[in-house]
Parts: sequence; structure tokens; C-alpha cells
Amino acid sequence: RQHHHGGREKGRSNSGCQVYNAASLARYLLSTGDFCDPLTRRPFTEAQLRDLDEIARRDDPDLPSVLKCKQATPNKYQEIREKRDLLEGTDRCLGEIVSDVLRALEDLAVEEAQVKLLGLFPEFSSLFQQLCQEDPSF
Repeated sequence: RQHHHGGREKGRSNSGCQVYNAASLARYLLSTGDFCDPLTRRPFTEAQLRDLDEIARRDDPDLPSVLKCKQATPNKYQEIREKRDLLEGTDRCLGEIVSDVLRALEDLAVEEAQVKLLGLFPEFSSLFQQLCQEDPSF
């Protein structure tokens, strides 16, 4: 159950209570298209989103309705989530390659490490280029 205090929305989780700035939470939901509590990952109900809209608009009257955006443009947000998932997956793959590089440098003889690195660097370069093309902020 949600409790509202001024411009804040207080959500209860199993581990306690989290207080959000309603306008900031609304902006986060609108930018990510992920209409779940950022901590518990539980989806917000339509009633909770309606309440959030009401509270957030007290701080920022120009803020778009979170509920209306969720209802009106589900495909847009699906595309955003798919792109984010792709970027996160690519980022994880890059992290694994970096770990492999470090292991090769630390654990292998020089010649073995060189051979291993010759296989890892092109893969890293390719994935990193893909990541930069999809999201220049990387």
C-alpha cells in the first residue's frame, strides 16, 4: 500500500519503507519505460500510477502523465526496454572478456597469453563498437 506525504511517495517493501520524490520517480518511469518500483521491482498498479501522477504534478505541473504514457505507448516502451536489455547484455559480455584478459595476463605464460589475447581483442573491439553505435554515452 502506498502512503503519500507532500511531494513524496512512500512505498512499503518487505525490508522496510522507501521514500521517493514523486516528480523524480515519475521522470524515471517515463524515461525508462519500466513501470516497476526501482527497489522491489514490483510493477506499479494503475491506481498507484494515478496517485503518482497527482502527487508529481504538484511539484511539476508540466510533467506528462505516467499512467497515460504507459497506456498510450506500450510499443515505445517495449522498444526502450529491449534496447536497454541489449546494451546491458553487451556490457556484460565486455566485462567477461575483460576478466578473461586479466586472467590471461595473470595466469598464463607470455606466449600463451599472447595467443589468448589475439583471440580476445577482436571480439572486445567488435562488441565495444556495437555498444558505442547503439549508445554513444558509452
